[in-house]
Amino acid sequence: MVEFGLLSTHLKNCFFRLLRQLIDLAVWVLFGVLLREKIHPIPPIKNKLLLETATSLALKIRTRQVRCVDVVEAFINRIGDIQPILNPVVSERFDEAIEDARRVDSFIQSGAKTVEEIAKETPFLGIPFTTKDSLSVKGMC
Repeated sequence: MVEFGLLSTHLKNCFFRLLRQLIDLAVWVLFGVLLREKIHPIPPIKNKLLLETATSLALKIRTRQVRCVDVVEAFINRIGDIQPILNPVVSERFDEAIEDARRVDSFIQSGAKTVEEIAKETPFLGIPFTTKDSLSVKGMC
């Protein structure tokens, strides 16, 4: 036979576990409702260049399958799409990046170096990237 005291303790424990689960559920529901009002979905990627790897893009730039300017513009446009939602870029140098990309395209077009030389000496030539603003970058504060 079960003693009344043990049964009472067991029932109390079950009750408090159930109460805790209900409170957790209520908090998650409320939190979800509040977040839904504030969270904006990230727009889908429109330009397939953004899905390429850096090595694939570098090869395509070197071999003139894609222009560096097109790659840089694709990334700038993506930043424009997500900037209001995520605020990923604090300081931008988009105009300078386009100019840099034009210089890369001109250099590759000139034939001054072979595809193999570019791959060996500057394997990621033309690939845009971002960096923390705590690193010193020429022309940036």
